[in-house]
Amino acid sequence: MVKLIHYLTNAIIVIVVAFMALLYVPRIVGISPYVVLSGSMEPTYHVGSLVFVNKNFDTIEVGDPITFQISSSALVTHRVIEVDQQAMLYTTKGDANNTADGSKVAYDNIVGVPMFTIPYLGYVAVFAISFNGKIILGSVVALMILLSYLADMYRKDQEKMPTQP
Repeated sequence: MVKLIHYLTNAIIVIVVAFMALLYVPRIVGISPYVVLSGSMEPTYHVGSLVFVNKNFDTIEVGDPITFQISSSALVTHRVIEVDQQAMLYTTKGDANNTADGSKVAYDNIVGVPMFTIPYLGYVAVFAISFNGKIILGSVVALMILLSYLADMYRKDQEKMPTQP
């Protein structure tokens, strides 16, 4: 039982640390994760997916998906359907939408180009960065560390006990 608790606690800690690394390590090389909140790019990017956007891009061509700002707090990922090279404006459209977006995207508003996506992980990310999520995840990690420590103490006590003849 002690070994099971030890393995379980280590597994949960590794999963939490790996998830946090997945969210923060790519930022070092200019790749940021964003959560897909709408179905406008279905089936390419599903609602609740985590999309990793490369902020270091060279060119943007017709057919490329781009992530761009539509306001100071809102981002959109849609596909480029027309490029005005002279004015540096891009016409975009969601894959699931019937018509092009109402306004063109200026080059300066482009955040980056999506590289890959991980389905459903966006739901976890939204929860993890919420206040309640931080409290719960922190508590789970602390509990796992405590359980691991207690299991080790129990194991050491069992080893010290004299064996019965």
